[in-house]
Amino acid sequence: MTLSILVPVRNEGANLEIFVKMLETFVETPHEILIIHDTKDDNSIDVVKRLSDKYNSLRLIHNTRGGGIPNAFKSGVEAAKYDCLMMLVADDIGFVFSVEEMISLMDKGYDLVHGSRMLPGSKTMNGAFFHRQLAKFGNKIFNFISGSKLTDPTLGIKMFKKSKLRELTLVAKPIGWAILYELALKSQKHNWRVTEVPVITINRLFGGKSTFSYKWLKEYGEWFFWGIVNLRN
Repeated sequence: MTLSILVPVRNEGANLEIFVKMLETFVETPHEILIIHDTKDDNSIDVVKRLSDKYNSLRLIHNTRGGGIPNAFKSGVEAAKYDCLMMLVADDIGFVFSVEEMISLMDKGYDLVHGSRMLPGSKTMNGAFFHRQLAKFGNKIFNFISGSKLTDPTLGIKMFKKSKLRELTLVAKPIGWAILYELALKSQKHNWRVTEVPVITINRLFGGKSTFSYKWLKEYGEWFFWGIVNLRN
């Protein structure tokens, strides 16, 4: 199996230094890393150009569709060379340790392998307390009502197949990571074979601040209710 890792960035130069090195150290599967930026003055660009002298797996992708994760996601999917795709974030190195386990499950025939902060063996470090509690209780309520097969569908860390993605029409607004929440829900609606692995999340180890905003709640809330209506048996 080969893997395309999609990493949307916005001025993540400080984090990319260690993030890329961690990926190259712990991911043994042949892969490419697509660093997807919105603007030409993003400080991530110079870091990637310098690191690419050492790591030929790195590629810069300029997202010209417009700002926001949905547009970066679509630009990355379009540019990816391989059928197996993964979304990662440059400001959290903890997810790197789950990549090989997720690949092994994809190799066994799953269509979507999802990272979860809710499974035994997962661990969350740093991050806002209220944000952690909101994710925890929001997901528990959602799963109880909807019967979702995924314990943490709001988390953006997912591995999936480009060929399967063509079955879905993703329409989430460019607000936060809602398009990945939509993917988690619609994959179940379309009877994809899905599973989860516990992940370690280390929020913002180096540089910057979280992009989470409570303004995201309206869009996430709409998908919350979409899932309840569409996933219940």
